[in-house]
Amino acid sequence: MSDGNQEWERQQEHRATERELQAHFAGRRGALRTEKTVPCDVVGPHGTFQARLIDVSRSGALAVIVDRRFANGDDLTQLMLYTARIWHHFPEGLELQIPERNVCAVANVVRVKVDSEQTRFPYQLGLHFRTELTSEECDRLGVEYADDRSEAEQEDPAVSDAFARLFATMSPAPDDDE
Repeated sequence: MSDGNQEWERQQEHRATERELQAHFAGRRGALRTEKTVPCDVVGPHGTFQARLIDVSRSGALAVIVDRRFANGDDLTQLMLYTARIWHHFPEGLELQIPERNVCAVANVVRVKVDSEQTRFPYQLGLHFRTELTSEECDRLGVEYADDRSEAEQEDPAVSDAFARLFATMSPAPDDDE
């Protein structure tokens, strides 16, 4: 087999291992996510705003503020302005209230991103709960929690195998002359 073919195969193996690791670690949260839309309120020192959760886990959520008073218009280039407003309104985090489900949590805003496919409310907030939701709160929200990623990591040796393969493919190939 030629050196070019060997290098190509090595790169393909590296990419496959990268995809496997990315699939495992793509989420920023350590817990299993449940995609669902849950109306809620976000409360900070400057008031209460209507929002909705679109992705929830035991340790955090992805939220969209849908309150017209917080809208930033249609200009997606204003991410920095919107982010500054988030930090202004929620400098010490926010309280997430879901009275219909009897759930309340305190969360830190860990990131702000734009979903360019959403035209009405394109800005999304990544939230990390200061205290993980209890099993009862997860049940009330319909959020899966039994197979949290942190538990799966301890039981699944495939991740460490994937790391070993990744590092092996990243290592320089041994010289055939030696």
